[in-house]
Amino acid sequence: MTVAISAAFRKMTIRAVLAIVLFIFTYLLLFALAAGLTLASGFAGFIVISAIGLNYISAAIGLGLISVGVLILYFLIKFLFKQHKVDRSHLTELTREEQPELFAFIEEIVQQVGTTFPKKIYLASDVNAAVFYDSSFWSMFFPVRKNLLIGIGLINTVSRLELKAILAHEFGHFSQRSMKLGSYVYNVNQVIYNMLHDNESFNRVLQNWYLNYADADQSYDERIGYYNALGQSIEFMRVTTPFEQIERNLVAVAAAEKELKVQIRMMQETALFRDDHTGDNSHL
Repeated sequence: MTVAISAAFRKMTIRAVLAIVLFIFTYLLLFALAAGLTLASGFAGFIVISAIGLNYISAAIGLGLISVGVLILYFLIKFLFKQHKVDRSHLTELTREEQPELFAFIEEIVQQVGTTFPKKIYLASDVNAAVFYDSSFWSMFFPVRKNLLIGIGLINTVSRLELKAILAHEFGHFSQRSMKLGSYVYNVNQVIYNMLHDNESFNRVLQNWYLNYADADQSYDERIGYYNALGQSIEFMRVTTPFEQIERNLVAVAAAEKELKVQIRMMQETALFRDDHTGDNSHL
């Protein structure tokens, strides 16, 4: 049975395709500008280092210029490393050994729908059935095997035929080409959201870069302060250490000692003179 596609659906599909093409063109233009800015900033940093010479100041300026382009480029490609993982903490994974009848039932549905068997089958506690997978930017270009979720409430509520129809409906979504376009629209929205709002990884990179640069700058300041203090101490010791004063004091001590010896000699001569004079008087 062939279902006729309405004009409204065809129109919306074309608009979605044009929006995706416009986004890709705009993104590639921004990426080219960012890559050019990265090359220009890297060349400017190299010129600065070459012109000033390799030292701390030239290295800081050069690396600062290079990091500007690199960070802008990283901002545009950081979504490539983002992966959306579905929370499985509330789910119970089923195996073929545990539920052989259920797996045979699902294999029958897969063959009739014409799609691939789920990568894993999970059991939930609610009344629900869904097909999910861990998506990323690369899932638009590389096939990703889907997981099947079945709610135990759904199994206990509907009949076997109704459950088969529901699961066939879920598998049918992924066997239709329209779902491929929906996947592109979803991933484009995720890319835009990641660039504008999901900046945790980018902020972490900026913070680490700033802290490393600040630590290096602080370490450099500490070393410069240490060497300046050491130089000032040496200069202070050179200027204020009284070598000349010590020399003058030694000369003064020598002069005083000489003067003391003269005075002692004079006192000895005076004492001898008195003894001689006293002896002469007693003889008389």
